Amino acid sequence: VTGLHELIDKVSISYEKFYFGDAAREIYDFFWSHFADWYIESSKTRLYHSGDGSATITAQSVLLYVFENILKLLHPFMPFVTEELWQALPYRKDALIVAPWPSTDLPKNLLSIKRFQNLQSLIRGIRNVRAEYSVEPAKRISASVVATVDVLEYISKEKQVLALLSKLDAQNINLTESLPGECLVNSLSWLMQFANKQISLMLAR
Repeated sequence: VTGLHELIDKVSISYEKFYFGDAAREIYDFFWSHFADWYIESSKTRLYHSGDGSATITAQSVLLYVFENILKLLHPFMPFVTEELWQALPYRKDALIVAPWPSTDLPKNLLSIKRFQNLQSLIRGIRNVRAEYSVEPAKRISASVVATVDVLEYISKEKQVLALLSKLDAQNINLTESLPGECLVNSLSWLMQFANKQISLMLAR
């Protein structure tokens, strides 16, 4: 949501300055590189596997909120397509063309973006190591995360997302502050056991 609010500010400024090319690129990048690639995929754990009705409703609400605001931002570029998609959304009474422009200066939680960026870096790193060691795409492997308490607290809440997007065995993800002989300061260490090899990936916190 914070990413969307930042996007609204950027696109609104670009429109005001008639930088239409910049506006289009900003919307395109957010829609494909953030919303489609990451948030929709990570939301699947809450939509289908959480077993928590409130978490499912929250995920659905956030997806709808983000998508309808993206349609508003895209409407000047693609009026007919966005209008058709808008009318397909639930509880639409008015046309998109008369819908108010998204408000600017909405609340932002920059810490949430930083935490999710760390999670993305971890997932990318695991994917890269899997590819490097030719791990079968469908094979789920175990992993240990070594990090500071605050980082571990966030990762523990997103363990299912991590398992889903990294193809890890969710029952064998170990979270710990330290390993014997290890000294980690403000860093994350992934130790993945595969083919009797210990693969270590360090990521800045």
